Amino acid sequence: ISNDNYELVTTEFTVPGEITKVKLTATPKALKVTYGNTTVPAYAVTYSGFVNNEGTSVISGTISYDCEYDVTVPSKRNVNKYTITSVVDGLSAENYYFEAAENILTVEPAKITIKPVPSESAVTYGKNQIPSFTYTYSALAYGENFADVITENSTLTYRHSLTETSVGGSMVVSSIPGDYKVRPNLTVGGANVFTAANGNYTFVEGENTVTVNKYALNIYGIKVLDKTYDGNNVV
Repeated sequence: ISNDNYELVTTEFTVPGEITKVKLTATPKALKVTYGNTTVPAYAVTYSGFVNNEGTSVISGTISYDCEYDVTVPSKRNVNKYTITSVVDGLSAENYYFEAAENILTVEPAKITIKPVPSESAVTYGKNQIPSFTYTYSALAYGENFADVITENSTLTYRHSLTETSVGGSMVVSSIPGDYKVRPNLTVGGANVFTAANGNYTFVEGENTVTVNKYALNIYGIKVLDKTYDGNNVV
């Protein structure tokens, strides 16, 4: 700046004030685990609010998390949604302050496979009846007993394409010999046959096989006549 009548002289001076820190929000990542999980979830965080192209390298300290989910406590590991809250007390940064945030940890049901078990795995066409069926189930979580945590609301039935017919007053298998798949009906009229305490399990169909064998026919009364030797033994 120049002027014929004035000369600009500069000097140092101090302007009172401060640089205000910018807020960083620490948001936990949403998590999903399956009922039966036995390990501490892999909690993680994302930060939002950085300026000047800065990132996590400007942060010191350690973040932690608060969540009611606890695999060691039966009442705190059921199928449910649990709030994860970031704990930011252990964090620091020269130009930022930290705000905690929340997200959700979801515990999803484990699957139990219901598998039919036939009283006979193989029957004979025209001789045996269609087998009766019971069922087995896959392992439960946390060493739980099926009868303690699963309610059977109605009798389990089974579906297959085996057929019977009456012969001499008795029912016998009339299906063409071969292998037939058997599966359980896990719903009846839209209602679940099985329900689990706290909704901790869902149920999936297993399958098994019943084999229909051919009926053996024994042929009697064939008479072999004498013949003159002609170089072979065919009658």
